[in-house]
Amino acid sequence: MTVEMELVGVRVDMPSNTPVLLLREQEGERRLLAIMIGGPEAQAIAFALDGVETRRPMTHDLIATLIDELGAHIDRIVISALRDDIFYADLVLRADDDTHVVSARPSDAMAIAVRVGRRSGIVREHVHQVAQRLAVLRVRHAVSVVVWVQAVDDAVPVSVPGRRRCIWHAVVVAVGEQNALQGRQ
Repeated sequence: MTVEMELVGVRVDMPSNTPVLLLREQEGERRLLAIMIGGPEAQAIAFALDGVETRRPMTHDLIATLIDELGAHIDRIVISALRDDIFYADLVLRADDDTHVVSARPSDAMAIAVRVGRRSGIVREHVHQVAQRLAVLRVRHAVSVVVWVQAVDDAVPVSVPGRRRCIWHAVVVAVGEQNALQGRQ
Protein backbone atom coordinates (compact mmCIF):
# COMPACT_ATOMS: atom_id res chain seq x y z
CA MET A 1 0.00 0.00 0.00
CA THR A 2 1.21 3.53 -0.74
CA VAL A 3 0.46 7.04 0.50
CA GLU A 4 0.37 9.97 -1.94
CA MET A 5 2.45 12.85 -0.59
CA GLU A 6 2.94 16.44 -1.69
CA LEU A 7 5.95 18.64 -1.15
CA VAL A 8 5.31 21.25 1.55
CA GLY A 9 8.77 22.75 1.30
CA VAL A 10 12.16 22.84 2.93
CA ARG A 11 12.69 24.10 6.46
CA VAL A 12 15.68 24.36 8.75
CA ASP A 13 15.57 22.53 12.07
CA MET A 14 16.91 24.65 14.88
CA PRO A 15 19.14 24.34 16.89
CA SER A 16 20.78 21.62 14.79
CA ASN A 17 20.62 23.88 11.71
CA THR A 18 19.75 20.83 9.60
CA PRO A 19 17.59 21.23 6.47
CA VAL A 20 14.39 19.17 6.49
CA LEU A 21 12.31 18.12 3.48
CA LEU A 22 8.63 18.20 4.46
CA LEU A 23 6.05 16.06 2.68
CA ARG A 24 2.34 15.93 3.58
CA GLU A 25 -0.32 13.36 2.79
CA GLN A 26 -2.59 14.56 0.01
CA GLU A 27 -5.65 12.93 1.58
CA GLY A 28 -6.75 11.34 4.82
CA GLU A 29 -5.07 12.49 8.01
CA ARG A 30 -2.68 14.80 6.10
CA ARG A 31 0.23 13.57 8.25
CA LEU A 32 3.66 15.11 7.74
CA LEU A 33 6.81 13.24 6.84
CA ALA A 34 10.06 15.06 7.65
CA ILE A 35 13.28 13.88 6.04
CA MET A 36 16.60 15.40 7.07
CA ILE A 37 18.58 16.37 3.96
CA GLY A 38 21.84 18.06 3.01
CA GLY A 39 22.33 21.78 2.52
CA PRO A 40 23.03 21.71 -1.24
CA GLU A 41 19.91 19.61 -1.91
CA ALA A 42 17.80 21.92 0.28
CA GLN A 43 19.09 24.91 -1.66
CA ALA A 44 18.40 23.18 -4.99
CA ILE A 45 14.80 22.41 -3.98
CA ALA A 46 14.26 25.94 -2.62
CA PHE A 47 15.67 27.50 -5.81
CA ALA A 48 13.33 25.40 -7.95
CA LEU A 49 10.30 26.21 -5.78
CA ASP A 50 11.10 29.92 -5.84
CA GLY A 51 11.85 29.97 -9.58
CA VAL A 52 15.45 31.11 -9.04
CA GLU A 53 17.54 30.79 -12.18
CA THR A 54 21.29 30.38 -11.86
CA ARG A 55 23.80 31.61 -14.41
CA ARG A 56 24.79 28.02 -15.18
CA PRO A 57 22.71 24.86 -14.74
CA MET A 58 22.97 23.16 -11.37
CA THR A 59 23.42 19.38 -11.26
CA HIS A 60 19.69 18.77 -10.75
CA ASP A 61 18.91 21.05 -13.73
CA LEU A 62 21.35 19.04 -15.85
CA ILE A 63 19.75 15.74 -14.85
CA ALA A 64 16.24 17.06 -15.56
CA THR A 65 17.41 18.26 -18.99
CA LEU A 66 19.05 14.89 -19.74
CA ILE A 67 15.85 13.05 -18.85
CA ASP A 68 13.89 15.32 -21.18
CA GLU A 69 16.43 15.17 -24.03
CA LEU A 70 16.40 11.36 -23.87
CA GLY A 71 12.64 11.41 -24.39
CA ALA A 72 11.75 10.27 -20.89
CA HIS A 73 9.67 11.82 -18.14
CA ILE A 74 9.39 11.37 -14.40
CA ASP A 75 6.46 9.08 -13.73
CA ARG A 76 6.75 9.17 -9.95
CA ILE A 77 9.02 9.31 -6.95
CA VAL A 78 8.74 6.47 -4.45
CA ILE A 79 10.13 6.72 -0.94
CA SER A 80 10.74 3.01 -0.80
CA ALA A 81 12.58 2.19 2.42
CA LEU A 82 13.83 3.43 5.75
CA ARG A 83 16.82 1.53 7.09
CA ASP A 84 19.08 2.64 9.95
CA ASP A 85 17.39 6.09 9.98
CA ILE A 86 18.18 6.57 6.25
CA PHE A 87 15.42 7.05 3.69
CA TYR A 88 15.74 5.46 0.26
CA ALA A 89 13.91 6.54 -2.87
CA ASP A 90 13.36 5.46 -6.45
CA LEU A 91 12.96 7.84 -9.36
CA VAL A 92 10.60 6.08 -11.77
CA LEU A 93 11.13 7.21 -15.36
CA ARG A 94 8.99 6.43 -18.40
CA ALA A 95 10.29 6.46 -21.96
CA ASP A 96 7.87 5.25 -24.61
CA ASP A 97 6.57 1.96 -23.21
CA ASP A 98 9.60 1.32 -21.00
CA THR A 99 9.85 1.98 -17.27
CA HIS A 100 13.22 2.65 -15.67
CA VAL A 101 13.73 2.70 -11.91
CA VAL A 102 16.72 4.67 -10.66
CA SER A 103 17.78 4.56 -7.01
CA ALA A 104 18.18 8.03 -5.51
CA ARG A 105 18.22 9.94 -2.28
CA PRO A 106 14.76 11.42 -1.60
CA SER A 107 16.22 14.93 -1.66
CA ASP A 108 17.84 14.45 -5.08
CA ALA A 109 14.72 12.80 -6.50
CA MET A 110 12.57 15.71 -5.29
CA ALA A 111 15.08 18.33 -6.48
CA ILE A 112 14.92 16.84 -9.97
CA ALA A 113 11.15 16.36 -9.94
CA VAL A 114 10.41 19.93 -8.84
CA ARG A 115 12.34 21.18 -11.88
CA VAL A 116 9.90 19.43 -14.20
CA GLY A 117 6.78 20.53 -12.33
CA ARG A 118 6.25 17.51 -10.05
CA ARG A 119 5.62 18.30 -6.39
CA SER A 120 4.36 14.95 -5.21
CA GLY A 121 5.58 11.47 -4.50
CA ILE A 122 4.52 8.14 -3.10
CA VAL A 123 5.61 6.72 0.22
CA ARG A 124 5.17 3.07 0.99
CA GLU A 125 2.77 2.85 3.95
CA HIS A 126 5.11 0.81 6.13
CA VAL A 127 7.88 3.39 5.61
CA HIS A 128 5.47 6.18 6.55
CA GLN A 129 4.37 4.37 9.71
CA VAL A 130 7.95 3.75 10.84
CA ALA A 131 8.88 7.37 10.06
CA GLN A 132 5.91 8.64 12.08
CA ARG A 133 6.99 6.59 15.10
CA LEU A 134 10.55 7.95 14.74
CA ALA A 135 9.20 11.50 14.47
CA VAL A 136 7.28 11.07 17.72
CA LEU A 137 10.42 9.75 19.40
CA ARG A 138 12.45 12.69 18.07
CA VAL A 139 9.93 15.18 19.44
CA ARG A 140 9.98 13.36 22.76
CA HIS A 141 13.73 13.46 22.77
CA ALA A 142 13.53 17.06 21.95
CA VAL A 143 14.74 18.84 19.03
CA SER A 144 12.99 22.09 18.39
CA VAL A 145 9.62 23.43 19.42
CA VAL A 146 9.89 26.14 16.78
CA VAL A 147 10.30 23.75 13.84
CA TRP A 148 7.55 21.47 15.16
CA VAL A 149 5.12 24.39 15.48
CA GLN A 150 6.12 25.77 12.07
CA ALA A 151 5.46 22.37 10.49
CA VAL A 152 2.05 22.15 12.17
CA ASP A 153 1.28 25.72 11.13
CA ASP A 154 2.15 24.89 7.51
CA ALA A 155 0.22 21.61 7.62
CA VAL A 156 -3.08 23.00 8.91
CA PRO A 157 -4.89 24.87 6.13
CA VAL A 158 -6.09 28.38 7.00
CA SER A 159 -9.67 27.34 6.20
CA VAL A 160 -9.75 24.65 8.90
CA PRO A 161 -12.02 25.59 11.82
CA GLY A 162 -10.08 25.51 15.07
CA ARG A 163 -6.74 26.00 13.27
CA ARG A 164 -5.27 28.09 16.11
CA ARG A 165 -6.32 25.43 18.60
CA CYS A 166 -4.46 22.78 16.55
CA ILE A 167 -1.33 24.91 16.50
CA TRP A 168 -1.49 25.71 20.22
CA HIS A 169 -2.07 22.05 20.98
CA ALA A 170 1.15 21.28 19.07
CA VAL A 171 2.98 23.92 21.11
CA VAL A 172 1.70 22.48 24.38
CA VAL A 173 2.63 18.93 23.36
CA ALA A 174 6.11 19.92 22.15
CA VAL A 175 6.87 22.11 25.18
CA GLY A 176 5.51 19.44 27.53
CA GLU A 177 7.71 16.80 25.89
CA GLN A 178 10.73 19.06 26.09
CA ASN A 179 10.06 19.89 29.75
CA ALA A 180 9.55 16.20 30.56
CA LEU A 181 12.87 15.40 28.93
CA GLN A 182 14.66 18.16 30.83
CA GLY A 183 13.13 16.88 34.07
CA ARG A 184 14.62 13.43 33.40
CA GLN A 185 18.13 14.76 32.82
